Amino acid sequence: MPHISPTREAQIEPPNSLSLSLDGATRETPIEPPVRPTLEAAIEPPINPTSETHMLELAHFQVIGAALFAIGIYGVLARRSAVLILMSIELMLNAVNINLIGFAAFGDFTQDQRALGQVLIIFVITIAAAELALAIAIILRLYRNRSSVNIDQINLMKW
Repeated sequence: MPHISPTREAQIEPPNSLSLSLDGATRETPIEPPVRPTLEAAIEPPINPTSETHMLELAHFQVIGAALFAIGIYGVLARRSAVLILMSIELMLNAVNINLIGFAAFGDFTQDQRALGQVLIIFVITIAAAELALAIAIILRLYRNRSSVNIDQINLMKW
């Protein structure tokens, strides 16, 4: 029995061809190594010059902002629940934020003007959070006193 030392590593080389036996005739077919993609192919996918690339434009932001604002206006005008009206107002404020982001990204503005737009967005978010907190407190107080948040049933502020 041969002695195999644990420090020696056996190197096994893959076969260069595969032998097949069909009807007694042996044929050898070469084995091709697998194709490994290069790093450049993984980073940059091939660009087909005939296909159109779809990029976001300012019009996309404006359409989404207009749609959200229209849904918000409909919610304010058509809903009777105070909570749903608050959600609609928040939707309108978010539509304004989307438009501000779109104009800051695609407008031909200086860096200072873009920073002013981003600061304005932060102020709108802060005012929306404060408005929501105050309105929820008022609605909870009205619900506790009147047992309803329906705007038609609340006549507390009438003269």
